[in-house]
Amino acid sequence: MLRKKRGLTQEDLAEKTGLSQNFIARLETGTKNPSIDTIEIIANAIGCDIEEIVKENPKDTNIRTKDLHNKLDKMIEIYGKEKTLKIIRIIEEILSCFLILL
Repeated sequence: MLRKKRGLTQEDLAEKTGLSQNFIARLETGTKNPSIDTIEIIANAIGCDIEEIVKENPKDTNIRTKDLHNKLDKMIEIYGKEKTLKIIRIIEEILSCFLILL
């Protein structure tokens, strides 16, 4: 886990990011899924790239998740990191609209 490798407690990370320690704990146990913005905030706080956080997630062992990681890597390779992040944010926005309609 990158947070621990950097010598940070959940409380330290909460302070650096402005997120609650409880929220960070839920992210780490997989009971909460972060938005791309949250991943970016955490990456900046611990001094790494978003890709490192996504690849480091120990909960991501199923085939579907590995496939999504491969697709994300391919998108970054084709479009670059910044454009890929914009695409993901647009997708999140579209999905949130659908959730409101449900």
